[in-house]
Amino acid sequence: MPAAKTALEEIAVQIAASHVDIGLKERTFNDRFKNVVLYVNKIDLKERKLLDIFIEDKRKPDVVSTVVAPEGRLLSEPGKFIFHLMLSNGTIHQTNLKKKSATAIRFGTYNLSLDMSKDMARDGRRHKSREEMSIGELRGFIDSHRERDKAYYDAQIILHRRFSIPVACLALGLLAFPLGIQSRTTRRSFGLILCLFFFLLYYLLLTAGYAFGENGAYPPVIGMWLPNILTVSVGLYFLLQAARERTLVIETVVQLLVRAFSRLKRFQRRRRHVHSR
Repeated sequence: MPAAKTALEEIAVQIAASHVDIGLKERTFNDRFKNVVLYVNKIDLKERKLLDIFIEDKRKPDVVSTVVAPEGRLLSEPGKFIFHLMLSNGTIHQTNLKKKSATAIRFGTYNLSLDMSKDMARDGRRHKSREEMSIGELRGFIDSHRERDKAYYDAQIILHRRFSIPVACLALGLLAFPLGIQSRTTRRSFGLILCLFFFLLYYLLLTAGYAFGENGAYPPVIGMWLPNILTVSVGLYFLLQAARERTLVIETVVQLLVRAFSRLKRFQRRRRHVHSR
């Protein structure tokens, strides 16, 4: 999972590099390029054209270039974060703030290069989130983190969750086996109802483990493993009861609740029948 998340982010960056025109928005000032503001009135994705383009370029010191063109195309170099905006039949207005001069140039074709390689390289050096860390990296983070703060407890929760969730499949399977055997002697839906009940109970215990483990109320190892320990214990008890061909205690309790509920429904029907007269 951590490697998959990292790979997914890398793929997303590669797609953004090769199809940056898809990320542009119509009638919106886009400032993703450093010192360059790009405005596009309309984007034709079918023809891969940008229509009615306005660009403000401040990359040169003391010089502001304003480019206006009716259409253009945004191309990228494969494997690089360098983009070329090919404009057609437009005008460049340059203002030199230092010399206090202004010029206007008309062009048939104009290539505006935009380099994002430095920005992407800086983003690529970002620290991994704890969800993206491997087991070894999580252990190293926990050992080197001296403060017992939220980051420390989060790392412990993620580390133990990597093992406890797979074990939960075995624990719930162990619990479902005796319930399935008991359901043969009763209604077919009875075992399913019990399985859903224990699954909900497991989920509530796991949620409580997250909540109390994050703030350090008790160790995260307890919060992540206690639901599994209780589930395995109950499953083994039910399995022994089924092997001895004994009725499960919880089955008797549920049957009593079902009978009480059915009697309550009959009582309400009688009251409605009396009031209707």
